[in-house]
Amino acid sequence: MKTVVFIQKIGEVDTSILIRLKKNLSWLLKKFSLKVEIIPNAYSIQGDEYLEAERHYDGELILKRLEKNFKSTIKNKLIGIIDADIKGTRKIHLFGLSNLRSSCALISIDRLRGSYYNSYEDQALFELRILKEATHELGHTFGLDHCTNECVMKYSNNLNEVDKKPKDFCHICSQALKKSVKTGN
Repeated sequence: MKTVVFIQKIGEVDTSILIRLKKNLSWLLKKFSLKVEIIPNAYSIQGDEYLEAERHYDGELILKRLEKNFKSTIKNKLIGIIDADIKGTRKIHLFGLSNLRSSCALISIDRLRGSYYNSYEDQALFELRILKEATHELGHTFGLDHCTNECVMKYSNNLNEVDKKPKDFCHICSQALKKSVKTGN
């Protein structure tokens, strides 16, 4: 049975973004025998997950709830997509977060838009950024750590670094991902 990567809409996210992400992820991950599906129902955001004084969402709380509620075999993965600003435990803004070998990951598409930084909005570039960050966080769920090669697993501290890294895994990370998928981790 193939490992399935589920895409979960969290709150208000344009459905067309999820459809394009599914298409792009399916193409990118087919060499690893991974199937990609969209969960049709949106996941609601709970009141305690929004920190009004800081005007962002607590990404750690959302991720914990995803992990708690995701009914998964060990092999299947879920990536939550939120169109809002998130922060982690260190109170820094994040493009995404996950835990190594967890079944779930979370990305925020809010800061991946050029318009967030008052620059030109390029739809193709926006979709590529979403693909890179989704792939990066999914890599963590399969046990991949940050990489120093030209690789999607390279850490991105800002949008320029997201744009510079490739959308695919380096040879070393590809081999590790193939092994992880094969063993069901």
